[in-house]
Amino acid sequence: MQKIIIFTTAVLNNTNRTSNQFIELIKDFWQNYQGKIFHFGKILLIILLIILSAIIISKILKKIMLKPNLKIPIIDATIQKILYNLARSSIWFVSLLITLKLIGVNSASILTIVGAATLTIGLALKDTMSNMASGLLLLILRPYKVNDHVDCGTISGTIKEIGLCTTILSGDDSSFISVPNSMIFSRPIVNHSRKITDEENLI
Repeated sequence: MQKIIIFTTAVLNNTNRTSNQFIELIKDFWQNYQGKIFHFGKILLIILLIILSAIIISKILKKIMLKPNLKIPIIDATIQKILYNLARSSIWFVSLLITLKLIGVNSASILTIVGAATLTIGLALKDTMSNMASGLLLLILRPYKVNDHVDCGTISGTIKEIGLCTTILSGDDSSFISVPNSMIFSRPIVNHSRKITDEENLI
């Protein structure tokens, strides 16, 4: 019985000594790294606030820019969606740059890499970029809209969809026609569904 008591006492003493050592270790760690822990926590909190702000701003922009009853004559649903996507991408890109700056990454080098990558992609996708630029101009100038019947060179049909890179038409025989926007933009467009009125100014 005495041996059991001695053994139990030794175990308890050993446990207390281990606990004290662990507590001292934690105290030393806290004293040595207290400033860094607070700094890391502050940065983490700011990053979370940046992400939350980007989400909230994106949702607000979505409600404003994708309103079905937005009363701006030169903006239709396609342009609204493109502008919203550009705005949302810009918000997240700026948020990423701010976050990288907070954690010590040089944002200037990131911008240089992004610029070089954009230039390389632009050269590789020259025709696609040309179609996108033409698509934006067609969406802004609006020589036709969905359900208009148009002739463009050898192409004739009813507009079904105006995309950023291509325009979809339904031919006179109900055939599916997909035309690159750069091809349409570089040719005369005859819109049989749009009539010139006295109020329209021709340049």
